[in-house]
Amino acid sequence: MIWAGDLGSERLFLFFAFLCGFGGGACHPLFAALTPDCFGENHDATNYGLVCSGKLISGLFGGGLGSTVVVARGYDGAWALAGGVSILAAAFALPPRRPGRAARPVPAV
Repeated sequence: MIWAGDLGSERLFLFFAFLCGFGGGACHPLFAALTPDCFGENHDATNYGLVCSGKLISGLFGGGLGSTVVVARGYDGAWALAGGVSILAAAFALPPRRPGRAARPVPAV
């Protein structure tokens, strides 16, 4: 996508955006199937609703905020920011554990 943006090719940029959206959208049904197995059927609607709310907010504001970053920092800055946010999200995803389960034992070194 950086390459398409640097070239100024709207069609190529939209093609790569489609590929990114297609790859990211594939995780949504997978999350719906795994949520009841991990968190129980009592918490299924709450957890699934949280994910859908996040997609709603990103759909409403993501395009405008993304274009603002591209104008201010260029495509390289936008991708660096997106990578940093992704790493931060991955770090936040590590500590939570399945409800009702004990924490994993830390192996001795």
